Amino acid sequence: MFYLHHTYLDRIWWRWQKRNLPHRYYDISGYTTQTKPESGWVAATLDDEFNMFGIIPNATMREVMDIGGDLLCVEYQGV
Repeated sequence: MFYLHHTYLDRIWWRWQKRNLPHRYYDISGYTTQTKPESGWVAATLDDEFNMFGIIPNATMREVMDIGGDLLCVEYQGV
């Protein structure tokens, strides 16, 4: 059930991106943590890295923004 749900969220994300692909491939906002650190908020960037805990190589936000790219290689039909 988790994977079906997550895949649908990815599909919604892709539909949103397709409305303005050149801009939305790189459209990012938010912070790197859920709670405010003592040193203050740190804005997320496309160069921030996802820790995959050794299961697969770590990836940057930039690498996962394009779901059809070499890293994720996902394609939705009829979107």
